[in-house]
Amino acid sequence: MTEEVGSREDRYWKYIYSSKLRVKRRVLRMERLAARRLSLLLVKERSLDDWRFATSLEFLLTWKLKTGCCPDIMWCDEVEFEDIHIAGKRAIRFSGSAWIGPEGADNVFQVPLEAYI
Repeated sequence: MTEEVGSREDRYWKYIYSSKLRVKRRVLRMERLAARRLSLLLVKERSLDDWRFATSLEFLLTWKLKTGCCPDIMWCDEVEFEDIHIAGKRAIRFSGSAWIGPEGADNVFQVPLEAYI
């Protein structure tokens, strides 16, 4: 039974990766999710260190790296915030680092990350 599920998953991911349009749609979906998490931080005035925003940003970076901006397929393992604060009514500024590496490999590299959203 687990082989059948694994086979189905493999077919699904091959289906997604076989089309640049499908990968771009996945990126848009992750952008909407990250924006939704960010709006909850700003509107509800929740803690800016909310792990859900970091996770959403992590998935967004992973899918953005799969759009072909790199010669190898890369992935984001983790996002760490060093400084994060509200920069306006609908804006946030943060800096930190992301752990990025080639997909299928165990080695990841710490990359500086700074953004104004």
